[in-house]
Amino acid sequence: MEVDVTAPDRDALYYPRMHIPNANWLKATLLCFPNVRRMVPSDYMYGESEEIKPFLEQIGCRGIPLLTSVDLTSSAAVRAQEALLAKLRDNEKEILNRYSLAEIASMRRRARGRVFEIHDGKLNLELLRYLHQSRLAISPNSKSIDPLHRFSLVHPSLGKALLSTLAIALAKDLGLDIVTDESHLHASLLARDFESVMYELLGNAPTDHHAQNAISADEVCHIVMLTGFDLAPLTARDIASLAADGKDLRRFKQFVTDLAQCIPAISNEHERTERIRHSAEELLSDWEHYRRDLPKRILNTLVDFRKEFQELAGLAGAGYLFGKVGIGLGLVVYIGRGVSRAVDAHRSQPYYYLSRIQDTIDSKLTHFGIPSRPVITSEGYPARLSL
Repeated sequence: MEVDVTAPDRDALYYPRMHIPNANWLKATLLCFPNVRRMVPSDYMYGESEEIKPFLEQIGCRGIPLLTSVDLTSSAAVRAQEALLAKLRDNEKEILNRYSLAEIASMRRRARGRVFEIHDGKLNLELLRYLHQSRLAISPNSKSIDPLHRFSLVHPSLGKALLSTLAIALAKDLGLDIVTDESHLHASLLARDFESVMYELLGNAPTDHHAQNAISADEVCHIVMLTGFDLAPLTARDIASLAADGKDLRRFKQFVTDLAQCIPAISNEHERTERIRHSAEELLSDWEHYRRDLPKRILNTLVDFRKEFQELAGLAGAGYLFGKVGIGLGLVVYIGRGVSRAVDAHRSQPYYYLSRIQDTIDSKLTHFGIPSRPVITSEGYPARLSL
């Protein structure tokens, strides 16, 4: 089951909010990506929860904190917003008919909370002014005069177009994968580009159903982390340590990539979600079998190397092989080398990354007096072997 380490070494871009509401979701994401970045204005005061703060300080394998932000004033971000503004002006009549202030007010009366709220600091001033002057945006607090410290309300479809245009441009420019904790958004972002965003904003159907409904390795990997482990005991330092080398993660993601490519594109949202979950469950089940059989395989390695030693000793003579060291010590050295090879083979397997995560969790639980309960195989061996 050894695989080549060829999976892209990408970081993640969180979409669409500024705050990550769930620490376990962030932990699972950081077990899939070395770094998570957010779209947050540079002068915005975070007000982070105590669970999230450590990830803003813990240095990861990139030499930067595990949780950082992208530059919303970068040339890529500016060009994307300029292109979006030009498209809005070119199609102004249709855009106003669909997403005007009157429609926003109507939506607020019918169902409060459905309106999209976007921080003004995410948009450049020219685009922001156009939205307000064209009555495509409204400020919930009319007394605020500084656009960098207020929010604007826009139509949900327009708001998603604004943020997805920005996210897609930044992800492409920085080589990031877009991630979200809103499952219904993830599939629609996977294959989108600026043209498809505008195409849909003007009321057209997605241009590439197959690409948008394809299941990615990141989705499967993320569900594996969320459903296969109790992530609560893991700290920011633990996660930084697990991802310090990077090879174990890339090897595992390459393995998941190969599996995901076998799953067909699925347009039904419920069926798609269930298929991802089922694939994750199958992978976790295979890993449990791998862990359960690991001690037996290493024990068999000891037996095999002992037999090989005896054959070599019989053919060449123990004295020839080991000189004054002695046959007993020679046997130990020879088998030790075999065990070392077996351990190296285990560490080169894609499931080794999952075993490291579980071993780290178990060590934390044992430290706090919560006993770890390894599975016992039918042969009586403990299923977990820390390597």
